[in-house]
Amino acid sequence: MVTSTYKPLKEKKGYKKIVINKSKKMRNKDLFEQKLERFEAEVKNMGYNIHRNELEAAYELVEVLLEKIADLRTLLNTESQD
Repeated sequence: MVTSTYKPLKEKKGYKKIVINKSKKMRNKDLFEQKLERFEAEVKNMGYNIHRNELEAAYELVEVLLEKIADLRTLLNTESQD
């Protein structure tokens, strides 16, 4: 829940408190963006492992990243059904 304070209308003195509820769509968007940022970091880590010729670690990361892609797809499908 996000709370904001705005200047009042002319007929009232003081401040008017407005409460804005984040929609489910916005929460899903935020969650998706966080997951995508973590995904990008892991892709960079995989590139580092490949550069250092640590192929076993890179292959393990590929499996993890493929699972995360499935999670991201599920999140997108859930949002489109709402």
